[in-house]
Amino acid sequence: MPVLDASAILNSFPFTFDKKLRYFTVPSVMNEFKDFRSKAIADSGLERGLLSVSTPSENALRKVGPLAKGFGLSQADVDVLALAFEKKEELWTDDHGIQKAAKRLGVRCKRIIHPEA
Repeated sequence: MPVLDASAILNSFPFTFDKKLRYFTVPSVMNEFKDFRSKAIADSGLERGLLSVSTPSENALRKVGPLAKGFGLSQADVDVLALAFEKKEELWTDDHGIQKAAKRLGVRCKRIIHPEA
C-alpha cells in the first residue's frame, strides 16, 4: 500500500492507480495539487476507493519531524514521510530530501522519474 507524495502523481506521465493496490496520502499533499490534471487524478482515486487521505499520528510526527526538518523538508513532506513511517509502507516520491530522510528512518522509497537511479 504505497504512500504518495505529490511528485508521484505530478511526475508520472500518465499516473494511473493500480486496482490491485490501495494508496495513501496526506491532506497537505492533496492541497499541493493545483492544476486540473493532478486534481482530476487524485479525485478519481478517491472516488474509486483506491486513494485514502490520512493524517499521521502525533507520535509519528514527533519521531519524524526533527530529522525531516534537518533535511529542510516542508510540512507536506514531513506529513507524508511520517505517514509512510507509521504505516511501514513504501513512499513514492522523487523528492531527494524526502528520500534521504526516509533512508535514515528505514522507510523504503520508490522513485518515479528515474526508478533505478
